[in-house]
Amino acid sequence: MSRLRAILLLLAIAAQLGTLAYMVADKEAIIRHGHTVYLRTLPLDPRDPMRGDYVRLAYSLNQLYPSRLPGLQGLVPARRGEVVYALLRPVGDGVYELDGIADRAPESGVFLRGRVQAEAVAGEALRVNYGIEQLFVEQGQGIDIEQRQRGEAGFRRSMEVALAVDEQGRAIVTGYRWAPLAISVSPAPEIDGAAATPRLLVQLKNLADYPLAVVDNAEHCGVVLTVVNRLASSAAAPCGRYLVSREDIIELAPGAVHRFTIDLAHRRWFVDGGDGLQDVREFAPVSSLRLVYRSPAALQEASAEINLWRGELHSAPFSLRGFE
Repeated sequence: MSRLRAILLLLAIAAQLGTLAYMVADKEAIIRHGHTVYLRTLPLDPRDPMRGDYVRLAYSLNQLYPSRLPGLQGLVPARRGEVVYALLRPVGDGVYELDGIADRAPESGVFLRGRVQAEAVAGEALRVNYGIEQLFVEQGQGIDIEQRQRGEAGFRRSMEVALAVDEQGRAIVTGYRWAPLAISVSPAPEIDGAAATPRLLVQLKNLADYPLAVVDNAEHCGVVLTVVNRLASSAAAPCGRYLVSREDIIELAPGAVHRFTIDLAHRRWFVDGGDGLQDVREFAPVSSLRLVYRSPAALQEASAEINLWRGELHSAPFSLRGFE
């Protein structure tokens, strides 16, 4: 009997080693043959510290709003554990962004296979994980990464996470780099010694060692104000379709900063609170806000000599407490 137990134990160990070897080989195959894409992360929550030797990552495609995304309305309500596919599109320099959602794998293109963690109810986001929400780093590097992503000297820049993605939508994190553009949001200086309404100073800084261009106009149509974790965004009516002119393109030398101020009392910055547009100050101070700079889609075919930064850049969350 003892000999039989020994044989069974050896077989169990062999099976475990075989399973482990298969998992390692499978991951190596994805890394070797997968398509390389970069995804930009969202700001880390300061209350979510680095744990052990990995950093938790968050992406815009982790929270999917039915009213904003093509194809998602037909998937809601989706049950926890259901598989969905996030369709991706390139925006330049190897970076990809969410382009749609589906309940079955597409026949072509780049996509990620994810599982629903929590279904969307009452206008909330559908939460989806893709197995890429952790970045393993060398011991002691996590805090440095966390601090850089939250913002250096007040400027927040996105981490661009490198993924190897296979034809089934499975992805492996293979590395990271830092986006060349950074954003800062702070209270604007008072006008004539008195600020009647909250005004924000927004700064876009080129942290690359080469020239970089951003887009901005008088209405700041390239910027969106959002209420974190709510189905809310700035009113689009003042801008309508953003038709970009050459005067809207600002070229930044290495280290240069483009600055502008916004007055939150202006209807341009009202948000959709569910019952129509509302003054964002009605959410303060309990709600957390975020500014998102977006390069307009109309510039996707911009001339090659302009090194235009493309995609979305999210500020760190902030509240209006202290702005009034």
